[in-house]
Amino acid sequence: MSSTILLFHKDIFIPEGIKEVCKQLQKDLTSYTYSKHFREHLENQKRENRSHLYLEDVVRECVNSLKERPRQVFEVELTEEKSYSWKVTKYCCRIPYDDKQDLVVAIRPVYFNDTVVENKIVTAWMNQHDDSHYTLDESKYCSRPHWDAINKYS
Repeated sequence: MSSTILLFHKDIFIPEGIKEVCKQLQKDLTSYTYSKHFREHLENQKRENRSHLYLEDVVRECVNSLKERPRQVFEVELTEEKSYSWKVTKYCCRIPYDDKQDLVVAIRPVYFNDTVVENKIVTAWMNQHDDSHYTLDESKYCSRPHWDAINKYS
């Protein structure tokens, strides 16, 4: 059985109640691991693009702050586990770091029997507080009409 995976963005549409679920996931975030990709990036960053250089301590400090100060999510991935039963399988948020920068982080909760048993930091990067010069590819994200059509019979 294949699962349906949908991506949502705050500027397009996030289903009702999902922001609250993400907030609770952050409050419950007591431990986490790094994805292989992210671990490799941390280890190799001095040879990579220096404009994105940051230390593991910064990541740890910022991610640990989510438990006490959950942040608004800007992107959420939902996966349909059973017919019309959706789980948050990834969320992204910005965590203030200093006067100029935020750490942007993507976190993937891992479930066993409907309980989060692990949180994986998929990736993270530093961004200026006022950096909003992106072009959003709306075709990547689920809209309200699409969501309503998918859940029409639930």
